[in-house]
This record gives sequence, structure tokens and C-alpha cells, in this order.
Amino acid sequence: MKSKLGIFSLIIIAITLLSAVPNPAEAGSICCDGPNAGNSCVNDTTCGIGYKCGGLCNPLGSTKMSLIDLWVRILQLMLGAVGLFAVMMFIYGGFVMLTSGGNPDKVKKAKDTLVWATLGLATIVFSGAAVRYLFTNFTF
Repeated sequence: MKSKLGIFSLIIIAITLLSAVPNPAEAGSICCDGPNAGNSCVNDTTCGIGYKCGGLCNPLGSTKMSLIDLWVRILQLMLGAVGLFAVMMFIYGGFVMLTSGGNPDKVKKAKDTLVWATLGLATIVFSGAAVRYLFTNFTF
């Protein structure tokens, strides 16, 4: 039974991950830099003079980035990763609660996991809002 559940879980995870991968044939080309960065393009002239259409874009955005912008992107990435972990712990706590079978120790463990995951998720949301507020309203 456990091996069937494990195989089923792996299949669901694989389907979820593969469905998130964009298909380049469907996406079209995107301007990487220039005045039309992020917009669809047909040829190099629609992105702006001197800018290329399509290809691999810099994942950090524009190549002209200040140190503050880099820190904001890194903080956003870290908050996203920690938020994903908090959601996974929330799911784990629910799973332990469902499979506890009335065992008081497992029910307590599941409740503690759910409480701490909820507090962690709330902290992450408020931290992200604080970072966004600080870097949009103040100049450094």
C-alpha cells in the first residue's frame, strides 16, 4: 500500500512540475531588453533599435540594475522559497491530521505543525509586504 501511495505521489508531482514548463512554440518571442522589454515581438525592430527579439533573456531583468534592485530581487526569491516551504508544511500537517487515526500524539503534532505553518506563512506575507513598501516608498 505504501509503495502504491509513493508511486502515485511521484506521478502527481511529475505531472504538476511538467505542466508548469512553458512551451516555447506556444509562447512566441519576447523582447528581452529595450523600451518594449517583456512584450511580444515579431522581429528585432519591434523591440527597439539595437535590441534582439527572442533568445534567452536575463532572468534578473534589465542588465542595467542597481545594487538595491538586485537585493530586492534576491529577497523576493528568498521569501518565495520560504513561502513554498511554509505551504508544504501546511499540507504535511493536514496529511498527518488526516492519517492520525485518533492517536492523541499525532493529532497534537499535526495541530502544532498547522499552527506554526500558519504563523510562518503570515510572517512571510507581512515580510514581503514590508520589503515591497520600503523599497518602493524610500530611496536609498
